Amino acid sequence: MEKHHRKAQKDDEIKSARDFKDIVENKPEEVKEETIVKYAQKIAKEARKVSYSQLRQVYGIIKNALANKENFDRKKLILAKPKIAYRKRNLHKDIVDLYLSFIDRVYAKNINDKYLVEFTEALIAYRKYYEKERS
Repeated sequence: MEKHHRKAQKDDEIKSARDFKDIVENKPEEVKEETIVKYAQKIAKEARKVSYSQLRQVYGIIKNALANKENFDRKKLILAKPKIAYRKRNLHKDIVDLYLSFIDRVYAKNINDKYLVEFTEALIAYRKYYEKERS
């Protein structure tokens, strides 16, 4: 019984990632700078077990996929999905699911790719801030 309780608690651990995923999927027009900063801060605060280095790995994958702005290769972006999905074993499921949805919306051109990068940068910055704050 106790194991089930811990699992449920872990699933609720990053509720704001689920909330932002809902916005990304259902209201992509609301994904703007203010929303990105708001949710990056909330997620970073809730994601106590997610390390700065785990987020930097995701950032590297995204930056590599979006590296050539003049000749944007959408295939590289969609191929970033399995690399990020693989991180589910170390990175929290809610964060991975958020990134997979975010990539889908960028790929479909519902959301500007700059917001994916800016969200990741903000999330990393806030995560580092909260790591230091707890030390």
